[in-house]
Amino acid sequence: MAFANYRTANRPLPLNAENKRSAVNLTPAPVTLLHFWATWCKPCEAELPEIQQFAIRHRGRVQLVTVAEDDGWELIDRYMKARRLHFQVMRDDRQVYAKSMGVGTLPATLIISRSGNVVEFLEGPAHWNDREIEERVLRLAATVN
Repeated sequence: MAFANYRTANRPLPLNAENKRSAVNLTPAPVTLLHFWATWCKPCEAELPEIQQFAIRHRGRVQLVTVAEDDGWELIDRYMKARRLHFQVMRDDRQVYAKSMGVGTLPATLIISRSGNVVEFLEGPAHWNDREIEERVLRLAATVN
């Protein structure tokens, strides 16, 4: 089962130092995929192109925001350029944000409703071309506030 590694979270995003919901540009999309990854993570390398294409296919219903667990922007920028990845990235080099969200394994994806609640939490790699994952996320996009 492709979605066996998720758990229902139903909790709000933590506030950052400025008491804002997040440090990225969250547009009003029915579902936000908040994806944690690192340049040194082999499963992440395989998953990133798939999740990017998933977000492109479902633009307007799904937005992708990622959190890189790496030390510097230069490394992240080189990595993304070499792999032709184009999505929003926050850097969490000390894993403060990851830990606050309960992330202990990379990659990890939090599925967040329009109202800012985490409604699903996937630990480990997911196959974003899998029909079951696509149907589940799109069902959430259609029903979650």
